[in-house]
Amino acid sequence: MDADSHDLIEVRGARENNLADVFTSGQARAILDRLADDGSTVIVIEHHQAVMAHADWLVDLGPGAGHDGGRVVFTGTPADLVAHGDSLTAQHLRGYVGERVRRARGAADGVGTSGSGEGGLTSSSRR
Repeated sequence: MDADSHDLIEVRGARENNLADVFTSGQARAILDRLADDGSTVIVIEHHQAVMAHADWLVDLGPGAGHDGGRVVFTGTPADLVAHGDSLTAQHLRGYVGERVRRARGAADGVGTSGSGEGGLTSSSRR
């Protein structure tokens, strides 16, 4: 891709095409990272916590689903959502991150993890 291009790429997860399964295997993540690194704007519409945790920026719509939603309740980094968000999405992402930290600590035999306190979430770009 031309580094000067301003391409917009939108990716939507669907039941018959589970983006989260492909994403967590690393295939989609590598493709999306390359597109973003090449200067494209990549918008992914997905609820899976692994996908959200990897994002550079989140837009959380709510506060509920359907007619109870549709308003922007948060914009910012995944780390900011975990640290300061009070939405249902924030609660689920906080639980996901906490579980990853617990697993990492267990794998390290109680030594702990390095990096941020949010299980590797940072307020900078993708990992």
